[in-house]
Amino acid sequence: MPHHEDAKQSSTEIGGKVFLGILVALALSISLDSFFKDVALLKDLHAVWATIRIHPGRSILYISQFLIFLLTLVRFYLGAYRYQDEEKESQGARDFMINLFGAIFVFIVLYVAGILIRTTTLFYLALFLIHLVDLAWFLCVMRFLSLGDGLRKVSRQFILLDSLTLAALFAIGILDFFCGPHRIYLYQFASLIVVVAAGIWDFVSLWPFYMNQKDWQHHILFQKRTSH
Repeated sequence: MPHHEDAKQSSTEIGGKVFLGILVALALSISLDSFFKDVALLKDLHAVWATIRIHPGRSILYISQFLIFLLTLVRFYLGAYRYQDEEKESQGARDFMINLFGAIFVFIVLYVAGILIRTTTLFYLALFLIHLVDLAWFLCVMRFLSLGDGLRKVSRQFILLDSLTLAALFAIGILDFFCGPHRIYLYQFASLIVVVAAGIWDFVSLWPFYMNQKDWQHHILFQKRTSH
């Protein structure tokens, strides 16, 4: 019987990781298609450079949005993958459903962001929704799931980062609504800086978790104490 349960749990874990990989592959594929959709019309590098020179600000913005999208995709994939990897031991039916739908909704919005990667407004709405859906997911996790101390600390960090990112993006959006648009895409670049800063903070503070270091729980739980 225990062997049967272990095999069932192992197949569920593998299936979950494969499903997560498929979601990421779809989001990455649509972002590449959206970003490079007009490249086939350009004959050589001179034509590419000429196109960039026509609208340099917009071209730099699109390239930045594509790079930030890739950073966000990697960040959310690693977070979901490692969370699932650690939480697998205590997954019941309710845990599985919350995590399944949480991951699906997050990567649906990531897919939409990939489609909108060459827009100057809707892409930022998609970024906002990504963090909003992720926040709702981990609020449900904290409310309904039983987590160990380490994973609970990680979930709190996700909630904090999502909340701060949402607040900053909302504030920038309000400024853009009342004071924009700005000809050098000031508010768009400000939003991208916010997302990059959140990503850097996330990776730095939770690096042992993301890298699955042997003592990651001890490091995260006591990092503030050991730094003094």
